[in-house]
Amino acid sequence: MVVTDVEQGSPAFRSGLAPRDIITRVNRQPVRTPQDAGRLLAQVPSGGTAFLLVLRGGQEQFFTIRKD
Repeated sequence: MVVTDVEQGSPAFRSGLAPRDIITRVNRQPVRTPQDAGRLLAQVPSGGTAFLLVLRGGQEQFFTIRKD
């Protein structure tokens, strides 16, 4: 799933995600569609942490997002 926008001040923004990043996994689960990403992120409780594997510039990077 390609990130199209990151709201300033959001958990994604604070973690360093950027437009054009491609999320390939959330908490080790594959992400093939925006719906997959939304469903997996919705399963993380408020105050919990989501672990994302992201493709940026041809390189895989690991991001940690703490949900508000």
